[in-house]
Amino acid sequence: MNIYNMPPGQHLKLEFDELNRLIGTNAIGFAHFLGSMACNGDLWPIDMFDWRYMQEHNINECLELVKSKYELKDCHENYMVASLSKKWKDYKKRLKKDYFCNIHKF
Repeated sequence: MNIYNMPPGQHLKLEFDELNRLIGTNAIGFAHFLGSMACNGDLWPIDMFDWRYMQEHNINECLELVKSKYELKDCHENYMVASLSKKWKDYKKRLKKDYFCNIHKF
């Protein structure tokens, strides 16, 4: 299912276990959705040195986008932000490895 093309007002349910780990049928799709958001340079600039310096409005914009597609409880927002942070860092690392480091090999 293409999450971005879901009809307005339709939300997918997220399930968490007792240790606050994402489980259920929508877990993989949610992880992919966050991964696609982490690669979006309009939401998460890659020139930002450290996640801790990310502006609050970027985080709030992503929270609103996620809440427009998924049933995300306030108590699970920290999980989403932590997951998004890791995906953003991994994306930056992959870009640096694939493009920046290869410049010096020429």
